[in-house]
Amino acid sequence: MSHGIADRFLGDAPKRPYDPVRFFRWRNYQDYGTGVAGDLFVHLISAVHFALDSKGPERIFSSGSLSYWKDGRDVPDVLTGIMDYPKTATHSAFQMQLRVNFADGSGGSNRTRFFGSEGMMEWEGDKFTLRKQKLSVAPGFGGWDTYNVFSSAQQKEFEKWINSDPELKRIREGMREAWGPTVWKAADKVIDTKKKVTGKIKK
Repeated sequence: MSHGIADRFLGDAPKRPYDPVRFFRWRNYQDYGTGVAGDLFVHLISAVHFALDSKGPERIFSSGSLSYWKDGRDVPDVLTGIMDYPKTATHSAFQMQLRVNFADGSGGSNRTRFFGSEGMMEWEGDKFTLRKQKLSVAPGFGGWDTYNVFSSAQQKEFEKWINSDPELKRIREGMREAWGPTVWKAADKVIDTKKKVTGKIKK
């Protein structure tokens, strides 16, 4: 490669002899790019900003490491980014979590999930999945708490106390909605984006 082309490639990066690995895999080096965040995360972030007309997060946290591909690169091959977005006129406050793992020995996959108070949307490859699971109006009990470690008599007394007050009863109803079997029987709708599919998701 001529010195002119090499110099144009380096730009204001530190000067060094031409290296074909650095030239063709420039994303692996902080001298020329921003690693996974600037290479992959930016596309997902841009799509969300476009869909929600968002102006960006107010806080960003990130952690990463160079765990496996120790071939001379100096950017993480495992990286997690957390972005907190404030409420605006076009969307509610939300948090975006992005993660990449180039040390994944399972073969790798790529999916995007949107979680809300009434369910989840998942995009993976050419499939779009909707799952409806509405949150209860109040925190329940009997799931992962200590309710089940008490005796039957104590549980009955607790339920009697809960049901004796209309406001407390909402917690009981919340438990049924959150942990009841009807939640887990809610139908999933899987849409193959290569085909035209119509229909409604069961509630």
